[in-house]
Amino acid sequence: MNFDVMTGHLGLLNFAVASILSLQALKVESKGGGASSKLSLLLFIVGTFSVFLSIFWLAIDGRFDLFESRTMVLALGVSTLALGAHFFLRMTSINAFVAPVATLLMLAHFFQSPLRSSEEFPELSSVFLSFHIAGALMGQVVAVCAAIVSVLFLWQQRVLKRKLLNQLTARVPALDLLEKVLITCLWAGFLFLTAALLSGAYYMQWHEAPKGAYNEKVAWAVTVWIWYLSTLLARNVLRIPVKRVAQMGLFGFLLLAITFFGMSFF
Repeated sequence: MNFDVMTGHLGLLNFAVASILSLQALKVESKGGGASSKLSLLLFIVGTFSVFLSIFWLAIDGRFDLFESRTMVLALGVSTLALGAHFFLRMTSINAFVAPVATLLMLAHFFQSPLRSSEEFPELSSVFLSFHIAGALMGQVVAVCAAIVSVLFLWQQRVLKRKLLNQLTARVPALDLLEKVLITCLWAGFLFLTAALLSGAYYMQWHEAPKGAYNEKVAWAVTVWIWYLSTLLARNVLRIPVKRVAQMGLFGFLLLAITFFGMSFF
């Protein structure tokens, strides 16, 4: 595998994991941010340096094309600016917002400009395909669970607000339990969808993109990923009520249904 390909893959992976950890770190109230905040910053730095090495290697090898590598250059630019803001302006939470942007830019680079330079590793591409299908399937399962829990939460909250206690039974879980299950489902769905996008982007490095619904599927999958990210950010940063989280989760389920339920995996 070419050095620029390897470092590019490493950059995407580090940005994606940093997005998840920094989002989790926003739940920590203390200024230190905890271990997840420090680890997300480390991964963000490694991701930025990996993308820099990928671009640098392409340049010295005479294969750098600004148009084809524009999204990767943008990812390097925004991540470098974010690191500067973090260390010099003390904007310690900026990585939680920039890491997902860098992840999306790197995904766009791999989906739009597949390299297909590693045909000597066909077994590796099959591994990525397996991870992609597994991530997509698990994302669907968790999305269905989140939708069911969201409906139960909204219904029970409406019944309690109108004091229609006769409609409740002992079999209905308490609101606090439904809230915990809903947040857990949203996190799990976000993780599985991230894994599906990453493995799908890596898989496309070995295979020609099919025509037709492929671009639509990628666009919808990224849209769902952004929506789940926005929901978790709104919960962790803006502290929106769980009712709004449930409503956003239902809308995310509809997007996911359009993306995966109506289309083939590849």
